[in-house]
Amino acid sequence: MNIAICDDDPSSLKELKEMVSRYFSEKDQLVQIDLFTECAGLLPRIHDYEILFLDIYLPEGSGMDIANALREEGSSANVIFTTSSRLHAIEAFSLNAVHYLVKPFTSQEIKSALDRCMQRMNADHAEILEVKTGTTIVPVPQKNIIYIEVQNKICSIYTEKGVYQTYASLDSIYENLNGRYFLKPQRSFIVNMGNIDTYHFD
Repeated sequence: MNIAICDDDPSSLKELKEMVSRYFSEKDQLVQIDLFTECAGLLPRIHDYEILFLDIYLPEGSGMDIANALREEGSSANVIFTTSSRLHAIEAFSLNAVHYLVKPFTSQEIKSALDRCMQRMNADHAEILEVKTGTTIVPVPQKNIIYIEVQNKICSIYTEKGVYQTYASLDSIYENLNGRYFLKPQRSFIVNMGNIDTYHFD
């Protein structure tokens, strides 16, 4: 797992890295932790990380800029803000931040924030549909599926990022989807109910 910490205070960087390292060491899990002191260094690499600790106030930018860039590009990476001010908490959570920690923070607060990250990541992993296309298996996040259609024994899975085709049966696909979010209105279609705007009865 790759983790980024961005803070312009060297002592905060060191302290936070030690807390994060200790957390994963106790779980016997290997992590790569990269440190940054400004936005310019992190922005080109934001998609390399599953978890990002971001200070709000940074040279020539802010942690908010980084979080906004992530969300605008559709990333669901876990963002934890670590800052000296409470003024930006509402904005932080509007960006789907995992936590907003005000300095000085404790190791217990870091543990709680990382526990939330791990819970989110485990939940996201469980909501993956594995699609066999030819000789390749493609992991497709279920939340990205718009609808699925079968024609001539080929299932086309329409997602936000493209279409995947497979010879798996529509019934077998339906069995592997989360039934709380998907509806099979007739034998040729499966629909993500979150993408239904209107419906009518014949």
